[in-house]
Amino acid sequence: MPDPVHVTADDREQPSGIPALLANQPEVELRFERLPAGDYLVDDAVLIERKTAADFAQSLVDGRLFAQASKLAASRYRPAFIVVGRSDEWAALKVPRHALQGALITLMLVFDIPLFRAMDAEEAGRLILYIGQQLTRL
Repeated sequence: MPDPVHVTADDREQPSGIPALLANQPEVELRFERLPAGDYLVDDAVLIERKTAADFAQSLVDGRLFAQASKLAASRYRPAFIVVGRSDEWAALKVPRHALQGALITLMLVFDIPLFRAMDAEEAGRLILYIGQQLTRL
């Protein structure tokens, strides 16, 4: 069996459903603690901030997005965002498309933080697992 993927989930993430999905994966060793930044720490190397599409838009509007990005970028871990939401959820947001695109550009090119999109919690959980599996292969 390959090396396990060690995931530390912030204890406030349980309502997202992602920790339960990760806990059901035999290759994942999951633990909970209060993380000072981010929502998931994968193999003590990658710090992931998970957001729903609605929360991404709201945090852009209220100014939290770039403060969170600064905190992630300043950590000793490689930062990443996973934004969860289907296309129809994005279309329903009351934030102009150009503002969302500007935020994505800023996160990826200014803060150097990759952003992954997932349709739902299940896909977000798979992305976290895949990130860990890639790290153990390298």
